[in-house]
Amino acid sequence: MQLRLALLILSLAFVATAILAAPPANNPADPSTVTWAEHIAPILHENCVSCHRPGQTAPMSLLTYDETRPWAKSIRRVTSERTMPPWFANPEHGEFVEDPSLTDAEIETLNNWVAAGAPAGDLSQAPEPPTFDSHWKLGEPDVIYTAPEFHVSDDIEDHYEWLQVDNPVDEERWIRAIEIHPGFVEAVHHQLTYLAPPDATIAGVRSTTGTLDLTFVGGWGPGVAPLQFAEGHGMRMPPNSTLFFQMHYHKTPGPGTGGTDQTTMGLYFHDEKPENVVETRWLVDPTLNIPAGESDYHSWSSYTTEHEAVLFDFTPHMHLRGKSMTFTAEYPDGRKEVLLDVPNYDFNWQLTYTTTAPRV
Repeated sequence: MQLRLALLILSLAFVATAILAAPPANNPADPSTVTWAEHIAPILHENCVSCHRPGQTAPMSLLTYDETRPWAKSIRRVTSERTMPPWFANPEHGEFVEDPSLTDAEIETLNNWVAAGAPAGDLSQAPEPPTFDSHWKLGEPDVIYTAPEFHVSDDIEDHYEWLQVDNPVDEERWIRAIEIHPGFVEAVHHQLTYLAPPDATIAGVRSTTGTLDLTFVGGWGPGVAPLQFAEGHGMRMPPNSTLFFQMHYHKTPGPGTGGTDQTTMGLYFHDEKPENVVETRWLVDPTLNIPAGESDYHSWSSYTTEHEAVLFDFTPHMHLRGKSMTFTAEYPDGRKEVLLDVPNYDFNWQLTYTTTAPRV
C-alpha cells in the first residue's frame, strides 16, 4: 500500500504520521427557554474548558457563567465560523478520536442563547465544572524526564529551542503511553519528542546540514491529550537512547510576558515486547522549492509499505504559509482512499488526528 501526501503550500512543510463523552444534542434549545445553566454549560464543559480555564493557553476561562457572559458574542462568532473549537479535519473523510467539533444543533443553541441576552438561568442547577488533574492524567509514569530550564525572555515572539534530556534508561523498553507537561504553558506553542542514537549531540540536531537519525515519539500542543497506544501496541526505545525535546515558544512580546519553562514528560512502558510494533514515518518533499511569486504551489510525497501495516494516526505539520494537506492511501488493487483531509490548515494548532477506524 502506498500512502500519498498532498500539500497545497506557500512555504516549507514536513509531516509525521504514525503507523499504527456525553452524546451531542440533536435538537437546538428553544430560544425562549435557553439558559447557561441548562444548555450552555454542558456544551462548554464538554468541548471547551480543557483549554479555557486558568493556567492554560486560552486567553479566558469559560468554567462559570460570570466568566463566560462577557464573551457571549465572541463565542457566537467563533463557533458559527467553526474556528472554535479548533479542529480542521474534513468531516467527509473519516471520523477521529476526541473530535471537539460542535454539532449544528449545539451551534444553534449558542446562537439562540446570545440572541436571548445570554440568560444565566438557575445557577444552582448548573452542572459542576469538570475537574482536571494537574498531575499525571495516566497515573504515575514509569520514568519522568525533566528538560533543562529555558528562559523565555520578554522580547521573544517566536523561538525554537532544542533541549537534550537526560535518560536514565539503559536497556530496551517498549513505550505504551506518553504524557507531556509544559512548564511555561502560556508560551509553549508545541513540543516534539525525539529518540536518537546514544552518540547524538545537541550540536548535531541544531546543525542546518546533513541528515538526522531521529525517531519521532510524540508531542504536546494546546488541547492535545496524552498519547496512549492501542492495547497490544508499543514503540521501541533502544538501549541508551538520547532524548531531545524540540520546543517552539510563541507569545506576544512585551514587558512581563517572559518566564521560565521546564517541560516534563512521563513515559509508560510495557512489561514485555508487545504483539504489535508502532513506528513513525516522515513524509517529506526534499525537492521543495517554491518559485518567487507563486500563489498556488503543490507538493507531493509518498511512502510505500513493504508489508501489511495499520495506519491510525496522522500529524500534519506545516509553517505559516501552509494552506492545506491531504493523506491518501493507494491500495494494491488500485483503489484510492482519502484518510485525512485538512483543507484549512492553521499553524497555531498542532493537532494529531487518530482515526476511529484504522486502515490496513
